[in-house]
Amino acid sequence: MDTRNGVRQRRQERIRQILEQQQTLTLPKAAAEQDRSYQAPVHGVQPSSIPGHKPAGMPPVSGSMERDPERDWKERANPWENAGWNMTAKLHPAGGKASDRGGGREGRGGKGGSPFIRGIYIQTVISAILFVIVFAMYKLEHPIAKKGQQIVTAALTDTMDFQAAAEWYEATFAGAPSFIPIFGSHAPKQAEVVEGGIELPTMAPLKNGTVVRTFAETLSGVDLAGESNDEVVASETGRVLLVTEDEKTGKTIVIQHANQRETVYGMLGETQVVLSDWVEAGHPIGKLKAASEGETSLLFFAVKEKGRFVNPADVFPLD
Repeated sequence: MDTRNGVRQRRQERIRQILEQQQTLTLPKAAAEQDRSYQAPVHGVQPSSIPGHKPAGMPPVSGSMERDPERDWKERANPWENAGWNMTAKLHPAGGKASDRGGGREGRGGKGGSPFIRGIYIQTVISAILFVIVFAMYKLEHPIAKKGQQIVTAALTDTMDFQAAAEWYEATFAGAPSFIPIFGSHAPKQAEVVEGGIELPTMAPLKNGTVVRTFAETLSGVDLAGESNDEVVASETGRVLLVTEDEKTGKTIVIQHANQRETVYGMLGETQVVLSDWVEAGHPIGKLKAASEGETSLLFFAVKEKGRFVNPADVFPLD
């Protein structure tokens, strides 16, 4: 029995020494750590019965210990109690009930009324007071009332000088940030809907071709005169859509371009492209027919936009 009592006493003495060492530390500890400093009983020994032990939650022993600001904030029941429209809560005595005046929440499970109701109440009272003051001002003939009438009338009718405010802001802050519009700035320009398109280089299919038959005569295209075996080039960048030999126009090439535009090259003597070839503006696609001495070769050139023939001279630089 004496041995068991001796072991217990040595254990209690060791626990007391450890607690004293912890209390002598000079580093500040947060209040949350103080709450966790509670030690569970060891074999029936209560920490509160150990000499020098400080129960959890007690104020710090040393003056160097500081409280945790975040914990202090959370422990406050209502940190916004005296802010904003909640000032109406001060109208009631500490032991009074808001429900006694008919406007609180006491009868509905709370006290002091909701912030929304209090806000509406104060705004209504202030509005009523202002209305009475302005109404009385316009009914009186006193010089002070006349001056007040002038001030109210000017406030309701005169335009505010935003330019002066803008000059002051510019002088004080040296300009406004890009995301803050300056006073007096013009209204933002409304976006305009326009038809856009891809602009690509264009050129005549024949370098020295001459128009010998106009669009007004054919209503489908033009005839260009050139030298025998002259090179024919693509008028615009596009993809070869068709290579065929037509009864009327002979060997013909059709090229698909952007903006739903097609160009037609007919009466060729030779073709140099095949279906689905990609060609750039100025890329050779064929040659004119060979002509007898002293004669010229003709190229039929047509342009379609959205399925309708248009005058090639309005689209491409034809001489």
